Amino acid sequence: MNKNDPDKWLAKGKLENQEIKKILYDLENKFKPNLDKYKYSSRFPDIDQYLYRDKNLDFLKKLNSYLKNNNSLNCEYLTLLDYAIFPFIRQFRNVDQEWFNKLNFGFLNNWINQIIDSEDFSSIMKKFKKWELNDVPIYTNFE
Repeated sequence: MNKNDPDKWLAKGKLENQEIKKILYDLENKFKPNLDKYKYSSRFPDIDQYLYRDKNLDFLKKLNSYLKNNNSLNCEYLTLLDYAIFPFIRQFRNVDQEWFNKLNFGFLNNWINQIIDSEDFSSIMKKFKKWELNDVPIYTNFE
């Protein structure tokens, strides 16, 4: 079956499918619930947000180790795996970027910045001025 994959997002890398499934499982079932308790701690008044922050450090260490010899998690270029994980890692970092930057995750920080500095990211994360009452109306056609 032919696939149109010009940016090689679906390329086979160094990780076996089972390892990729484990990373995604841990992201969904461990990292994300801990992230929610850390990031949205006001929704969970009876918990220690820093306990849940620290529960995610092992996952981040694992990602950092994958990035020691590559620009991406699975090979020398970014793939679907990177783009699937990135938003969650970015959210985690953005809760307290100063604290995150003090961690010894240089490879992970480089990976995050590589994606943030990319044209792909810039094209989808454009910042717009907040519309004010006296601004010219914006009309769209969503048909």
